[in-house]
Amino acid sequence: MEEVFEQPEVRELLIEANSVQGFSLKGLRTAVFVSECESKNRVILPPPHYAEHTEMVLKKFLEYEDEMIQELIEEGVIDGM
Repeated sequence: MEEVFEQPEVRELLIEANSVQGFSLKGLRTAVFVSECESKNRVILPPPHYAEHTEMVLKKFLEYEDEMIQELIEEGVIDGM
């Protein structure tokens, strides 16, 4: 695997940035976003926690009311937020 990352084409895809928590992260970007990621002051956001956006999705995109969401929580269909 090491020899893969020695290739110049692949090295262009490696990124290093600070997380919002302040620690350094290393990652691999896709070729599609190479030009967008040239900034050295980039911040990488962590992935969302399990069920972090469930309530927002249900309300905003599915137009669920609070009562319906609470019912789903009580029935164990979704986790409480």
